[in-house]
Amino acid sequence: MHSQDYGQVIDLAIEGESKDKDLRGLVNDWRQYRYRAYKLSGRLEEQRELATDFILQGSSYDHYSELKSSYDSEAWCSVYPRILEKLEAERFVNEHIYPRILIEEGDLLKLLKYIQDRPSRIEAYYKHLLPAFKGEVYALFIRYIEQSAVAASNSFSSLRNCWRTI
Repeated sequence: MHSQDYGQVIDLAIEGESKDKDLRGLVNDWRQYRYRAYKLSGRLEEQRELATDFILQGSSYDHYSELKSSYDSEAWCSVYPRILEKLEAERFVNEHIYPRILIEEGDLLKLLKYIQDRPSRIEAYYKHLLPAFKGEVYALFIRYIEQSAVAASNSFSSLRNCWRTI
């Protein structure tokens, strides 16, 4: 990398990814080297492709901003929906990246839908939904509190049953 032989860095990184395929952390490090080499050598398409992979795998939100800034606003309008579609298909892997992207893009309706499917996340994201969805936020907090109360009650019942057996 220091000698700016980015082709060799890319080749070594790909080889490292292959050899260390069972070691997730090392593979991620190799991919980061490859990403930097793509970026420094001006290989924009490869950089974009790898950045998209990082985003979809949920391993890095930082690549989202870089990916977005690599497109002009008109082109981004066609890229963003494709990324969202892929994230929504893999949403359990990307539960931390997906809502952050929705917030950054101002896609509050999708954020509301996301939270409605996961009321326990309302505490983390309600500020972004207010004031546009005040009634929905209120209803989500009620639902979350009710679900928490049921869970606490079930836990208490289980604990009480354990004590009875002692």
